[in-house]
Amino acid sequence: MFFLLPVLIILGLSPALLAWALAAYFSPEAYDIKPLKMLVVSFVLSLVIGMSVNIELESGMLSGIVFISVASFALSCVLIPLTIIYKYVRLRLAKNA
Repeated sequence: MFFLLPVLIILGLSPALLAWALAAYFSPEAYDIKPLKMLVVSFVLSLVIGMSVNIELESGMLSGIVFISVASFALSCVLIPLTIIYKYVRLRLAKNA
C-alpha cells in the first residue's frame, strides 16, 4: 500500500495543479504565477492544517489523502485571487515609487 502513496498524492493534487495552471495561463504575464511552486505551497499548508486540526481519520490513510486533496484545492481557490491581488498591488507600488 505504501508504494501507491505517491501516486495517490499526485492524483489527489491534480485538481489544485489544474487550478494553478489555469490561473497562470489566464493571468497577465506581468504577474508571473508559477503553478508548481504554488502547488507546493498549498500542499504544505494543507498538511499543516491537517496536523493542527488533528482530525480523526476513521478510514486510515486513504481519508488523509482525500483530506489533503480537498484542502489543497480549497486553499488554491483562496490563494489564487490573493496572489493576483498581491502582485497587482506590488506592481502598482513599484510604478508609483
